[in-house]
Amino acid sequence: MPKHRTQPSRFVSTLGILGYFSCFIQWLWSAVIILPSLLGSNFVHSFVDVPQNTPAAGSYVHFSPPPAVALVIGAVVTAIVLLVTIVTVIRLPFVATQRTKKTVDISATKAITITTKHHQLPKQRERLLRARYIALFKLVITVLPLLLLLVVPILHISLETSIVVVAGVFFASWTIAWFSLQYIVAWATKTPLSKL
Repeated sequence: MPKHRTQPSRFVSTLGILGYFSCFIQWLWSAVIILPSLLGSNFVHSFVDVPQNTPAAGSYVHFSPPPAVALVIGAVVTAIVLLVTIVTVIRLPFVATQRTKKTVDISATKAITITTKHHQLPKQRERLLRARYIALFKLVITVLPLLLLLVVPILHISLETSIVVVAGVFFASWTIAWFSLQYIVAWATKTPLSKL
């Protein structure tokens, strides 16, 4: 088996990475919309007892300017935090797509083991079944955040429900488009489905 990848195979992989990245953005949109209202709801507060801080009467804080050493240390710490944030924001989509692809592959392998009841399958049949499970998992991780956005009217979010759903459909359609394009190019270039 050659160690280098062919150009069509690389292009097919790039389309898959774009699909996973788009899916990541879709999940991020759903989380940004749903999580704040869930975390601020009375349902969550019933599980978590948040103590109320009351300021002591008559206590005053005296502020004096910090010395120069403290300012320098503060500037260095701020620069380090800013650098780490920039690196994290740049690397996060790539790491998320790689982990998602690996998780989908592992899930497909486990699903094959469960559905075949640990019986050995012919290689061709196993590759075909694996490709179908991967396509199914891609569909599930694409449709699930869209279905979660249907909860928005119940949560009483300040954004217009139609805007939230239209944006969710927009992100989902891009994800589906990237994955569909990946499968179309793989079919056209005769790239094995097991490589997706």
